[in-house]
Amino acid sequence: GRSRSHSPSPSDEPKTTTIATMPADSRDRVAEVMAEEQTKQMMIMAAYGVGFAICLRLLAQIATVLFLAAFPMIYLHAIQTCPNESTFDAKKELKRVMRGENLSENDPNKPKGFWEKTMARAKATVGTELATSLGYEVSFMNFGGAFIVACVRVQSLESDCYWVGVHGGWKYIMSRTIPMEEQKAD
Repeated sequence: GRSRSHSPSPSDEPKTTTIATMPADSRDRVAEVMAEEQTKQMMIMAAYGVGFAICLRLLAQIATVLFLAAFPMIYLHAIQTCPNESTFDAKKELKRVMRGENLSENDPNKPKGFWEKTMARAKATVGTELATSLGYEVSFMNFGGAFIVACVRVQSLESDCYWVGVHGGWKYIMSRTIPMEEQKAD
């Protein structure tokens, strides 16, 4: 046996037909089939959109019902655990802030070791006594008995410090410098 090499002839190549080379009636049929497929896809997408809208509305209604059911219970709990204004000790809370208790663990200003903590405690005690000896003003804002915001204005430090009374205790929020206009008024 000899092997023959066979080169493909033009008649052996697969025939590809494009829409341009099709007869007109076949082109119309292909366009019709394509239009039907596009219509089906559009209908499916519309069905998905309607289904998504229905699910979204259902979730919104469920969330509303849960909120309306849970809000009174949360509010009652907040009222029961809200600390009394008389439990707020401005000097003690200022001392905690000056010691750095409110700072996060990775804050570089937070005292780390025993000596740093001891020095911070001593500086906070002296600083608080000096700052408050010249006078300070405490004001409270009660929000429906659910929580209380306390503001301590220390003129010698030229700052206002804020705490929120909630869940049986006082949590430090922030300090801000007293604006010049307010300093002159006092």
